[in-house]
Amino acid sequence: MTAPADRPLVFVSYAREDKELCRRLVLMLGLVLKERGYEVWWDQTMIGGSWKDQIDSSLDRAVAGLLLVSEYSLTSEFVMDEELPRLLARCTVAPIYGSPCPWRNVAVVARLQFLGSTESALSELDERRGELGELVACDVDAVDLSANLDRLFTNKRFAREFERFFS
Repeated sequence: MTAPADRPLVFVSYAREDKELCRRLVLMLGLVLKERGYEVWWDQTMIGGSWKDQIDSSLDRAVAGLLLVSEYSLTSEFVMDEELPRLLARCTVAPIYGSPCPWRNVAVVARLQFLGSTESALSELDERRGELGELVACDVDAVDLSANLDRLFTNKRFAREFERFFS
Protein backbone atom coordinates (compact mmCIF):
# COMPACT_ATOMS: atom_id res chain seq x y z
CA MET A 1 0.00 0.00 0.00
CA THR A 2 1.31 3.41 -0.85
CA ALA A 3 1.07 6.39 1.48
CA PRO A 4 -1.79 8.82 1.02
CA ALA A 5 -0.47 11.86 -0.84
CA ASP A 6 -2.02 14.28 1.66
CA ARG A 7 0.07 13.03 4.61
CA PRO A 8 3.74 14.03 4.96
CA LEU A 9 5.92 11.00 4.33
CA VAL A 10 8.88 9.79 6.41
CA PHE A 11 11.10 7.49 4.35
CA VAL A 12 12.95 4.71 6.19
CA SER A 13 16.18 3.61 4.55
CA TYR A 14 17.79 0.34 5.59
CA ALA A 15 19.69 -2.64 4.21
CA ARG A 16 17.77 -5.79 3.37
CA GLU A 17 19.79 -7.77 5.94
CA ASP A 18 18.27 -5.58 8.67
CA LYS A 19 14.69 -6.26 7.60
CA GLU A 20 13.52 -7.72 10.93
CA LEU A 21 15.04 -4.94 13.04
CA CYS A 22 13.61 -2.37 10.65
CA ARG A 23 10.17 -3.98 10.82
CA ARG A 24 10.17 -3.62 14.57
CA LEU A 25 11.46 -0.05 14.38
CA VAL A 26 8.83 0.91 11.81
CA LEU A 27 6.11 -0.55 13.99
CA MET A 28 7.27 1.46 16.99
CA LEU A 29 7.96 4.72 15.16
CA GLY A 30 4.94 4.30 12.93
CA LEU A 31 2.67 4.52 15.93
CA VAL A 32 4.19 7.82 17.03
CA LEU A 33 4.42 9.29 13.55
CA LYS A 34 0.86 8.37 12.57
CA GLU A 35 -0.36 10.06 15.77
CA ARG A 36 1.40 13.19 14.55
CA GLY A 37 -0.10 12.96 11.05
CA TYR A 38 2.85 11.42 9.20
CA GLU A 39 2.95 8.34 7.01
CA VAL A 40 5.92 6.00 7.42
CA TRP A 41 7.23 4.42 4.23
CA TRP A 42 9.65 1.53 3.91
CA ASP A 43 9.96 -0.96 1.09
CA GLN A 44 7.68 -3.48 2.79
CA THR A 45 4.75 -1.16 2.10
CA MET A 46 5.22 -1.56 -1.66
CA ILE A 47 2.53 -3.13 -3.78
CA GLY A 48 2.94 -5.02 -7.06
CA GLY A 49 4.62 -3.20 -9.90
CA SER A 50 7.98 -1.61 -10.35
CA TRP A 51 9.82 -1.50 -7.02
CA LYS A 52 12.20 1.16 -8.35
CA ASP A 53 9.34 3.45 -9.39
CA GLN A 54 7.71 3.08 -5.97
CA ILE A 55 10.96 3.85 -4.16
CA ASP A 56 11.59 6.85 -6.43
CA SER A 57 8.08 8.18 -5.85
CA SER A 58 8.42 7.81 -2.08
CA LEU A 59 11.85 9.47 -2.08
CA ASP A 60 10.33 12.36 -4.04
CA ARG A 61 7.55 12.77 -1.45
CA ALA A 62 9.71 12.44 1.67
CA VAL A 63 9.67 15.30 4.15
CA ALA A 64 12.10 13.48 6.46
CA GLY A 65 14.30 10.42 6.30
CA LEU A 66 15.37 7.84 8.84
CA LEU A 67 18.48 5.78 8.21
CA LEU A 68 18.82 2.51 10.13
CA VAL A 69 22.60 2.42 10.55
CA SER A 70 24.35 -0.95 10.51
CA GLU A 71 27.34 -2.57 8.86
CA TYR A 72 24.93 -3.65 6.13
CA SER A 73 23.45 -0.23 5.40
CA LEU A 74 26.89 1.40 5.43
CA THR A 75 28.08 -1.07 2.78
CA SER A 76 24.89 -1.12 0.73
CA GLU A 77 25.42 0.65 -2.58
CA PHE A 78 21.69 1.23 -2.92
CA VAL A 79 21.38 2.84 0.51
CA MET A 80 24.57 4.89 0.36
CA ASP A 81 24.60 5.83 -3.34
CA GLU A 82 20.88 6.04 -4.17
CA GLU A 83 18.60 6.59 -1.19
CA LEU A 84 20.75 8.59 1.23
CA PRO A 85 21.99 11.21 -1.28
CA ARG A 86 18.45 11.78 -2.56
CA LEU A 87 17.09 12.14 0.96
CA LEU A 88 19.88 14.51 2.00
CA ALA A 89 19.22 16.66 -1.08
CA ARG A 90 15.58 17.23 -0.13
CA CYS A 91 15.03 16.82 3.61
CA THR A 92 16.42 16.24 7.08
CA VAL A 93 17.78 12.74 7.65
CA ALA A 94 18.18 11.27 11.12
CA PRO A 95 20.26 8.14 11.50
CA ILE A 96 19.20 5.57 14.09
CA TYR A 97 21.93 3.34 15.51
CA GLY A 98 20.69 -0.09 14.50
CA SER A 99 23.63 -2.40 15.15
CA PRO A 100 27.29 -2.01 16.13
CA CYS A 101 29.34 -0.75 13.21
CA PRO A 102 32.06 1.82 12.46
CA TRP A 103 29.60 4.59 11.52
CA ARG A 104 31.99 7.29 12.74
CA ASN A 105 34.28 6.36 9.82
CA VAL A 106 31.61 7.17 7.24
CA ALA A 107 31.72 10.96 6.88
CA VAL A 108 28.25 11.43 5.40
CA VAL A 109 26.71 9.56 8.35
CA ALA A 110 29.05 10.86 11.06
CA ARG A 111 28.09 14.47 10.41
CA LEU A 112 24.36 13.79 10.90
CA GLN A 113 22.50 14.18 14.19
CA PHE A 114 21.43 10.72 15.36
CA LEU A 115 17.94 10.19 16.65
CA GLY A 116 18.43 8.48 19.99
CA SER A 117 21.60 7.30 21.63
CA THR A 118 24.71 6.02 19.88
CA GLU A 119 25.86 4.37 23.10
CA SER A 120 23.74 1.25 22.60
CA ALA A 121 22.47 0.01 19.26
CA LEU A 122 18.86 -1.08 18.88
CA SER A 123 20.03 -4.63 18.20
CA GLU A 124 21.98 -4.63 21.47
CA LEU A 125 18.95 -3.48 23.42
CA ASP A 126 16.95 -6.24 21.83
CA GLU A 127 19.58 -8.91 22.48
CA ARG A 128 20.41 -7.93 26.06
CA ARG A 129 17.01 -7.01 27.46
CA GLY A 130 14.41 -7.80 24.83
CA GLU A 131 13.12 -4.22 25.05
CA LEU A 132 12.42 -3.67 21.37
CA GLY A 133 10.77 -7.06 20.97
CA GLU A 134 8.70 -6.51 24.10
CA LEU A 135 7.50 -3.17 22.77
CA VAL A 136 6.49 -4.67 19.44
CA ALA A 137 4.70 -7.58 21.13
CA CYS A 138 2.37 -5.18 22.96
CA ASP A 139 -1.23 -4.87 21.88
CA VAL A 140 -1.17 -1.79 19.63
CA ASP A 141 -4.42 -0.45 21.09
CA ALA A 142 -2.95 -0.54 24.59
CA VAL A 143 0.44 1.00 23.81
CA ASP A 144 1.27 4.15 25.73
CA LEU A 145 3.67 5.66 23.22
CA SER A 146 5.64 7.92 25.51
CA ALA A 147 6.09 5.25 28.17
CA ASN A 148 7.19 2.67 25.62
CA LEU A 149 9.66 5.01 23.95
CA ASP A 150 11.07 5.87 27.37
CA ARG A 151 11.27 2.21 28.34
CA LEU A 152 12.97 1.29 25.08
CA PHE A 153 15.81 3.74 25.60
CA THR A 154 15.76 3.58 29.42
CA ASN A 155 15.40 7.35 29.58
CA LYS A 156 13.44 10.17 27.98
CA ARG A 157 16.22 11.27 25.64
CA PHE A 158 14.89 9.48 22.57
CA ALA A 159 11.33 10.71 23.08
CA ARG A 160 12.54 14.32 23.51
CA GLU A 161 14.80 14.12 20.45
CA PHE A 162 12.04 12.51 18.42
CA GLU A 163 9.56 15.23 19.35
CA ARG A 164 12.13 17.96 18.65
CA PHE A 165 13.14 16.43 15.30
CA PHE A 166 9.60 16.19 13.96
CA SER A 167 8.05 19.33 15.48
